[in-house]
Amino acid sequence: MRTVALAPGFGRKARRSRPGVRLGGPDSMLARIGTLPIHTVGQCGASARGAAADEWGCPVYGMVNKAVEDLVRMNHGGETWRRIKERAGIDVEVFVSTEGYPDEMTYALVGAASEVLGASAADILEAFGVHWVLHTAPDGYGAILDAAGGSLPEFLMNLNQMHTRVGMIFPNLKPPRFECGEVTENSMLLHHHTERPGLGPMVKGLVIGLGKRFDTPVRVEQVQDREKGADHDVFRVTWGPGAAG
Repeated sequence: MRTVALAPGFGRKARRSRPGVRLGGPDSMLARIGTLPIHTVGQCGASARGAAADEWGCPVYGMVNKAVEDLVRMNHGGETWRRIKERAGIDVEVFVSTEGYPDEMTYALVGAASEVLGASAADILEAFGVHWVLHTAPDGYGAILDAAGGSLPEFLMNLNQMHTRVGMIFPNLKPPRFECGEVTENSMLLHHHTERPGLGPMVKGLVIGLGKRFDTPVRVEQVQDREKGADHDVFRVTWGPGAAG
């Protein structure tokens, strides 16, 4: 099995250190990614095209597509990004962060990246989650990110409040809902409620990225999977010495 280094990571206090996220081979999620539905909620800003609001605090999908592009270019260069766009059938030269784009475009990019890089769609989404926390979100709404908490568990418990603040910037945001249960000194269950299927790996990547942001070893295990018939995704998050792995 070939592995591909896709997403660099760096801590909140040590931004020069960029350990890679390793990706494995293709899996069955790639077959599903092109069938994920569109959840249209109207326009996202003056120039939006009526695409859906997303999970990440921005219009769909200019900022998100730019993040996918940045992720690929940072690790594999412009020629690989050109091949991915060609495979996805996308001829957009520049993604505008505040402009809406169809869901199919983003899922096509993920599917094409999976094929070109020889990595699973799940691993692409996980790597994207890490990249979003460490690169995209700080650039897009860094002050809100900073106000959400000074530690990993505090941040996780404030996710809903953070999305409320982000919604003041992006009024058509339709964010997920999070619940924290069975909270101990070094663990919790993180419940993820959303209308959008197939994003469990991205949530895992987001939490891993938060561990890097706070220089906190973290382990994320999905214990309930919506894709396997559960009502929603649930993750057991453990942090502190010995947690990573």
